[in-house]
Amino acid sequence: GVVDYAARMSALAAITTAVLESGVHRILADYTRATLGVAGDRASRQDYLSKAISAAALEQADVALIGLPPGHARAAELAGVVRNMRVRHFEDAESALAWLLPSGYLPPLP
Repeated sequence: GVVDYAARMSALAAITTAVLESGVHRILADYTRATLGVAGDRASRQDYLSKAISAAALEQADVALIGLPPGHARAAELAGVVRNMRVRHFEDAESALAWLLPSGYLPPLP
C-alpha cells in the first residue's frame, strides 16, 4: 500500500520498540510492495528524518533496505552515517539477508 511519512513514523516506533525489547540490531526494511507517498510534505519528511536519525535504540544498527528509489536510499544511507548505523540498499531480499546475517546465524527463538 501507500507508505507516507505517517506510516514511516508508525513503523519507526514499532521497530524502536522491537529493538529495545529484543536487543537485536539487524533490521530489514522491505519496500518492494509499497507505493511511496507524496514527498512534497516537507514538514512530515523533516519530522520523520529527525526522529529516525535521533532514535537512540537504532544507534549501531545494521539496516538493509530493499525496494526504495535511489534518492530515498541515498538519504537513508547518509542518515545512517550520521547515527553510526550501517545502512545499505539492496535489489533483493536474498542479498540483504546475506549482508545482515552472518553465515550460520540462527535467530533467537521467541
